[in-house]
Amino acid sequence: MKLIYFSLILALLLSSTAYAQTEQTEAPPCETSPYMAASSTADEDPITLKINHLLSITLPANPSTGFSWEIIEMPNFLEQIGQEEYLHDPFRPGLVGAAGSNSWKFQAIAPGSGLLRFVYQRPWERNANPAGTVTYNINVAP
Repeated sequence: MKLIYFSLILALLLSSTAYAQTEQTEAPPCETSPYMAASSTADEDPITLKINHLLSITLPANPSTGFSWEIIEMPNFLEQIGQEEYLHDPFRPGLVGAAGSNSWKFQAIAPGSGLLRFVYQRPWERNANPAGTVTYNINVAP
């Protein structure tokens, strides 16, 4: 019963929208690019960037369950900026065990096409099927 309940909650979390947007941080100056949103099953629509553009990916997460997102495939024309960041749900401040989201920042450093793939699983259950996967098709134009 707990597995069914957890599966339903995870399905709801993964069905929510994951955001992909370009923004400027401490990285070298780059051209401004429009906001881009990608669903958590963004396989069908590629994200197109230019060299030096920044990409922010945010996925729903709840580390209190033991599950975490891991990058399992990243094209060599993207460079991760900083560390993954956990963001608490702003509508549930201080609530222990409440879901939030993980956020990563990447910079396009060369032209190319490839996949950026994440899995949602417990680190100690490497042989189990992941509870979720998210794949982004990334294109970087010169």
